Amino acid sequence: MHPGFYEVRNAPSLLSKMLEKPQFSNVLMCDVEIILEAEMIFNHIIIIGDRSSVIRYTHYFGSTFIKVLFLHDEAYGEIF
Repeated sequence: MHPGFYEVRNAPSLLSKMLEKPQFSNVLMCDVEIILEAEMIFNHIIIIGDRSSVIRYTHYFGSTFIKVLFLHDEAYGEIF
C-alpha cells in the first residue's frame, strides 16, 4: 500500500474492509517489499489507486492504471 494511505486516518482499515468484499476476491494487495515498477517489467498488472506518478510506468510497461478517488475526495462513503 502506498505510504500516502497512512496519512489519512482509517484509510488502511477501510481499504482492507473493501478488499474483503466478494466483488474484490481476485484483488491482491502488494506486499510492502514489492517494487511496483519492477513488477510491471515482468507482469502486466492492473493497478488501482489515487493520483500517482505510477500511471506513467503503467503506460510504459503495458500495465493498466485505474484511478479511483481514495485520498483526495470522499469516495469511501460510496464504496461501503
